[in-house]
Amino acid sequence: MRRPNATHRQARTARVSLASAASAAKILVVVFAAAFILAALPAAAQPGAGDPKVDLTLFAGYRLDGDVNGDFIDFGRDLQVDEGEVFGASVDFSLNRNMQIQLLVNQQDTQLLFDDGLFTGRTTVADLTLTTVHVGFVYQWTPGQVHPYVVASGGVTNVDPDLPGADSDTRLSASIGGGVKLKFSDSVGLRLEGRLFVTDVDPSFGDDERRRRRNDDEDLLVQPEGSVGVVFSF
Repeated sequence: MRRPNATHRQARTARVSLASAASAAKILVVVFAAAFILAALPAAAQPGAGDPKVDLTLFAGYRLDGDVNGDFIDFGRDLQVDEGEVFGASVDFSLNRNMQIQLLVNQQDTQLLFDDGLFTGRTTVADLTLTTVHVGFVYQWTPGQVHPYVVASGGVTNVDPDLPGADSDTRLSASIGGGVKLKFSDSVGLRLEGRLFVTDVDPSFGDDERRRRRNDDEDLLVQPEGSVGVVFSF
């Protein structure tokens, strides 16, 4: 997401594309490995005959702000990703009564800001869209109508600023969290969840020369999130 001269930008775009392709390949490996594990599990480990095997959750939430290095878009100073609403869906495939594999997609439409100081406030630099695709594992406690759970996931986040000369980047990301599922019946329930998302925003991503020149620890975008969702079990 830099704005250098055309030749350098083309070279960097090629490097970033290769890095993004490698990241996507890693995620596909994880998905296929998870599918293989699910298929290889013995029948005794599968859910009972009357137990739901898939949970589809449609959710909405609120994600808090996080800091991002301004070099990420060649801005020259540190920025903030503003807090705001997030929407998404997840599909949880049951391995047994406690373990699930989760596929997660969510999106946040927000803004990049910088702080002018105590008496001036914050200034908007650009609109920003964050789209996350993750594969994860859920452990939930059963039986009963109240199911506490913990979850961890990893994948990629597409960072797309609405800024002239800036391109979108696909970055590695991860999350960890927990919550509770409240089952109203065997097929419908409510999910309350808290989750922490961490995204790599290292400005030297895909640029080995720039990475050697930098020594900056503030290259992770960290965003806490709370959400409420409706669960449909099949």
